[in-house]
Amino acid sequence: MERTAKVWKHFKKINESTAQCSLCPKQISCKGSNTTGLDRHLQRVHNISVNQPPPDESKSVVQPGTSCEPESKKIKRENQSEITRYVARKSLSEIISRLAAEDGLTIRAITKSKFIRESITQRGYKMPKNETEIMKIILNYYEEKKAEMIQKFKNLVASGTRFSLSVDEWTSVRNRRYFNLCLYVEDGEVFNLGLIYIPGKCGAEETKKMVEDTLKRFQLDFEKHIVATTSDGPNVMKKFGRESPSEMILCLNHAIHLGVVDTFYKKRQATSAVSSSEDTDDSDDEIMENKNSSDDEADDNASYDTNFRLQPIDEIKRVLDETRSLVKLFRKSPLKNSQLQNYVKAEFGKEFSLLLDVKTRWNSIIVMAERFLKLKNCVKKALIDLNMLDKWNEDNLLLLQSIVDLLQPVKILPDTTYSCRSLRETKRYVTNS
Repeated sequence: MERTAKVWKHFKKINESTAQCSLCPKQISCKGSNTTGLDRHLQRVHNISVNQPPPDESKSVVQPGTSCEPESKKIKRENQSEITRYVARKSLSEIISRLAAEDGLTIRAITKSKFIRESITQRGYKMPKNETEIMKIILNYYEEKKAEMIQKFKNLVASGTRFSLSVDEWTSVRNRRYFNLCLYVEDGEVFNLGLIYIPGKCGAEETKKMVEDTLKRFQLDFEKHIVATTSDGPNVMKKFGRESPSEMILCLNHAIHLGVVDTFYKKRQATSAVSSSEDTDDSDDEIMENKNSSDDEADDNASYDTNFRLQPIDEIKRVLDETRSLVKLFRKSPLKNSQLQNYVKAEFGKEFSLLLDVKTRWNSIIVMAERFLKLKNCVKKALIDLNMLDKWNEDNLLLLQSIVDLLQPVKILPDTTYSCRSLRETKRYVTNS
């Protein structure tokens, strides 16, 4: 009788033959007041046993205010209870939507995975068996969250809040282009409005129309509710900024990158420029893909001087080209890289690969230089074993270290919130450089 009473602490009777678990949505049969199924559910799903005998007080003396249970087991049980309550609060639609949005699982993978199905079923949910139903659940959950965001935007607007907007272009591995829109408020809260597919060519007017339509879906007006817009520096986005009703602020990260380009590269006559054949290697050797060329698409009013192009300063170009040459030497050959990794593992205890910079990517020069300097001893030893020591130039290391020191502020600024401490650190690096 006592055991039965303990079981019913975790269940609520719906009718004469069914009980609802208070820890999850599962409904258990209890015909004829039979609690065996209820007891089994508590043990298997929630790790709760109501059939444990009371402790034998004759075998142990427990001081008042203490517990005879080991502390580690108590903490573990409390954590399990917290996890159980957390999982119980999640709806089936939220679980499935997070599997798709956060974990990147396809609808087919979610539907066909036996492990996912069993895990969700054990939590008391009824998992749909076809992809169409799974997709409906995700879309319905999106509409629920969208409605919540719209209501929050209404409350913010009613309180006099205005937003700033960021527009960032992104290209998928399938070479499809998207705009990612984010809204920001003064207290630092960020709202992601999702990705907007870019169908083909997209100029400033088309960009403005897509942004306006997206804001309207969230019941926001570009002219009334957006006070500032930020983006990167392609000419098409500059034109979009000029035509938008809000203040246009170019991306600070992009401006810093342009500063690096102006420092490490200079304009020369194209006829006198000599390009390195190694710079035309396939992108497979690069640590990141080059940014889509459409980012540099000019608007109708833009003009270019075709007699000029960016060319690295001679000494820096020589050092960077020789460094790239060594990086490619090991990246392209599994045999040479294996020889290098033997020394890397002996010195660091694990493998580190050499990295190749991409001129259109922020901070990639310093990333390549830092990794090369870290592995310089290993690289030199591997070149000796390969009878290729003639490719090694000890004098390059000093200039390469100077490049790293010079670019430290560039690496710090985009990743900080520009606190006073960060600015002091940046000032210190600039002064030392």
